[in-house]
Amino acid sequence: MYHAFLPGHDGPVAFGNLVFVPGTSIVLLGGVATVSDLRGRGIYTSLVARRLADARAAGADAAVIQAVRGTSAPVCANLGFKEVVPLEFYAWVPPGVDMDLHA
Repeated sequence: MYHAFLPGHDGPVAFGNLVFVPGTSIVLLGGVATVSDLRGRGIYTSLVARRLADARAAGADAAVIQAVRGTSAPVCANLGFKEVVPLEFYAWVPPGVDMDLHA
């Protein structure tokens, strides 16, 4: 797990993970979340770049990432990622649970 910290903030302001796909030299970069009022400051870019550098140092030959087209995808493209396939996500929420999945 990777955490990003900024002076003047208690605790991490963003986090993400890096997982090697078993039996391969491919890594999956996923799970990045940044405190909403700190977005647009390069924190996401820094976390992706750092994880890529660490993955490469650990022997990774390729990386896979899921990115939202209107937010993180342009950052990933600037770091050299290419879109392979568009994804559609579906969610299930138990009856009676009030959750806005489009927020």
